[in-house]
Amino acid sequence: YRLFWYDKHGVTVTAEEPVVWHRLALQPLQKQALTLARPTADSANYRLYLRLN
Repeated sequence: YRLFWYDKHGVTVTAEEPVVWHRLALQPLQKQALTLARPTADSANYRLYLRLN
């Protein structure tokens, strides 16, 4: 998955670290909580992208 943060105006907010795809393998009906850390104080909304490997 990949997580993008946006400010209240919809502008992408980035941290200093490079954006990477994170691995998350789930079984059917399995749940996993994700800890979301805002990169800046202006970060208001986020979008989560998922892809199949």
